[in-house]
Amino acid sequence: MSPDSNNVDKLSQSIHSLSIHLSGTSSIISAPSTLSTKPPSIPPTPQNPTTTTTTTITTPPIPSFPLPTPPHCRTCNSLGTRDTVRPTNGNNNVDRPYYICTNCKSNPALLAKNPQKGWITWDDDIGVHENNTTCFCGWVCRQDRAGSGSVWAGKAFWKCAVGKCGYRSFQEDALTDEEEAGD
Repeated sequence: MSPDSNNVDKLSQSIHSLSIHLSGTSSIISAPSTLSTKPPSIPPTPQNPTTTTTTTITTPPIPSFPLPTPPHCRTCNSLGTRDTVRPTNGNNNVDRPYYICTNCKSNPALLAKNPQKGWITWDDDIGVHENNTTCFCGWVCRQDRAGSGSVWAGKAFWKCAVGKCGYRSFQEDALTDEEEAGD
């Protein structure tokens, strides 16, 4: 026997199903069946402490509707008045509840400061989705489309769902989630 054959015989006692190619020939060598393919576990020590990482994902709060208290107007701080959209509305919002500032609506000086003509917010959950962005006060925003009477007519936008802060974000020529779904 050659010296290479002796080495192969010695390795056959400790290696499991390993194919070794020596000088163009192949030999299959077996090892004890106690060989483990799992990596060895390392017990925690001061040099190797065990750490646990916890990731907490918090979702912003989603307001509940109808709102428990009327929101305040951001222009004059008056309490909003709840109303519903009239049947003559051409923006597909008939019978939707909303809050308006009657003080701003009836006062020309305040109305000039309030570009939304006294508008505060809708009082329903249409367009309020957990994956929407958040507003300045931390609520999930409402996604909507500006009506035909607005200076932003036809634009999709996101704004504070409860009318508390002045957050507004536009997306040109975008569909709202409801429009994409065909609602």
